[in-house]
Amino acid sequence: MDALSPKILLLCGSPRDGSTNYLASLIARGIEEAGGTPTLFRLSEHTVIGCDACDVCQSTGTCVKTAGGFDDFGEFEELLFDADMFVVVTPVYFANVPSYLKALYDRFQTYWARRYILGNPVEPKRPGALFIVGGGGDPFGYEPVIITTRSVMNVAGFSLGNIYDYIGFSKDDKDAEKEAKAVEDGRGLVEYYKGLNT
Repeated sequence: MDALSPKILLLCGSPRDGSTNYLASLIARGIEEAGGTPTLFRLSEHTVIGCDACDVCQSTGTCVKTAGGFDDFGEFEELLFDADMFVVVTPVYFANVPSYLKALYDRFQTYWARRYILGNPVEPKRPGALFIVGGGGDPFGYEPVIITTRSVMNVAGFSLGNIYDYIGFSKDDKDAEKEAKAVEDGRGLVEYYKGLNT
């Protein structure tokens, strides 16, 4: 851990290379400008299969899919536990996260098993943040995105703090003001981390 140059993992939850990935790249730029080290994990470039509730992790503390190298979750896991801060950037699909991201979230069942079944020590929480992207217009909003992400972060040893509303953001708009705000919010993540650790 370096309080002046935190390693920040940006998980991009979109299944395609669209506005969510573009927003994440702007956030990453801001992180770099503020002296942090961003790492982008774009689900659109990886394969992660869901949990099938085999319950092996409840006795071993290890996911058989991860151990067997069946997909890219092991790569993500290494980045997650090396990170000083975990940031999720996701679109909204029917008021919640896309199925691609939910599949990855469900693999956090292993961490739940380690904590609540196997009794592994609970480590101090690292900070987390959430950026929500969407076209808007859903009368049910996006509260489930927040609840689901908060639960997942908590069981993996992170605490969801800052939540950023980017509803209406689109890379096709070329909106300089919104893009500048995203870069500034990236810088703000580093400053937030420094404030917690200095």
